Amino acid sequence: MCFTGSTLFLLYLLAIKVFKNNLSNRWKYVILKFVLLFFLTPLGFFKLLLPKLEKLSEFQLSGDLPIMVSTPDGIYPNFTYQTNKTVVIIWIVTAIIIFIWQQLKYFHLKKLVKQSMTDIVDLNILSFIDYCRHNMGIKRKVQVFYSNYLGPFTTGFFSPVIVLPTGLPFEKQKLIIKHEMVHIHRCDTLFLFLRHLVACFYWFNPLAYLFEAQVEKIVEASCDESVIRDMSQKERKAYALLIIDMAAYDVQYRRTYASSFSNSTTSLKERMDIIMTPPKTKKFSRKLSVILTSCMVLCSSFTSFAYQPSTELDMLGTFSTNPLSNINSSDTVVFQSGDFQPENQYGPILYNNQFTDINGNIYNIDSDRSSYATCEHNYIDGTLSRHTKKSDGSCITKFYDSQRCTNCGQLIVGELINTETYTKCPH
Repeated sequence: MCFTGSTLFLLYLLAIKVFKNNLSNRWKYVILKFVLLFFLTPLGFFKLLLPKLEKLSEFQLSGDLPIMVSTPDGIYPNFTYQTNKTVVIIWIVTAIIIFIWQQLKYFHLKKLVKQSMTDIVDLNILSFIDYCRHNMGIKRKVQVFYSNYLGPFTTGFFSPVIVLPTGLPFEKQKLIIKHEMVHIHRCDTLFLFLRHLVACFYWFNPLAYLFEAQVEKIVEASCDESVIRDMSQKERKAYALLIIDMAAYDVQYRRTYASSFSNSTTSLKERMDIIMTPPKTKKFSRKLSVILTSCMVLCSSFTSFAYQPSTELDMLGTFSTNPLSNINSSDTVVFQSGDFQPENQYGPILYNNQFTDINGNIYNIDSDRSSYATCEHNYIDGTLSRHTKKSDGSCITKFYDSQRCTNCGQLIVGELINTETYTKCPH
């Protein structure tokens, strides 16, 4: 997600550098939505649906990969896995803290709006709102309020609210409303919320913050292109001057999930250039934008679907310790039932009935052996194992706590301490 999104965003930055005069803000807006999709959607998980390549081979585990293997004897996480788990916890906790901080800013904005807003009763403004809704196909209810020291901007997705400054003539109010209605039509408030989510989620990635700033700029620039599409030069000049006048209302806290009419003063000059000299739409530019967008998405998809087939390995050999202590392989190892049989803690199975003493010595046990009453017994602790192989190739081994006389071999069988079952007998 992070890598694929970053890759596509870098391709986007390269494209706008190379084709700056032939790529409209509308298409930049479209590409940034694709970037957002790659940042937030785990497209790489789709590769799990691809078929696996089967391969049987003998191999030895060595190295240090971040994997965890489940075997009949238990689950073995290696050191890298444990380290990665700690890193993930730090990542998630930090992301939650940043997200909460952004939410507090947004709630502060809503509080200011409620404290300063007054209802609009001007029929001209209300009628123009209804006209824009009908003309743009907006079905959501749009609320509009006056504010003495806030605005103009739009906030809210399901119930959008437009905040207008007081004291402006109706013609200027119309320009602001048209601008904000374009934002509502395109669901820009949701887009702005999701770009904040990218910055929160990938707080460690500098490209996430650059992406956040780029979205803020292009959202307003593409909105301007839509508003001035049918304007005369005189109307565009009036629109540009209005943006400059409204820049005085711009405040830092407003840049949460709200679409601001004036945006930030850092991009005003660029916005003025776009408004006063709008790019001419050419068929070549459209074709270039479509081709470029498709190529960028395709190239970035390669990182998402980079596919290394898993390797099913037939495990041969035994391991006396954690099998992941030495792992050095780029393979995705898939262990099937019966493939991996580590050496059990009671020693290897050499006989169907055997006694293994505490020193590791193994003795074949005759089940019909009679005790020796005359022997001065000298018992040594150990484990009795009884192995039974079934007709389907599986087996079961039961382990008992036992003692054996070192002189006569008499066996004292205690409690059952463990049972091992294998679908494929390795003994």
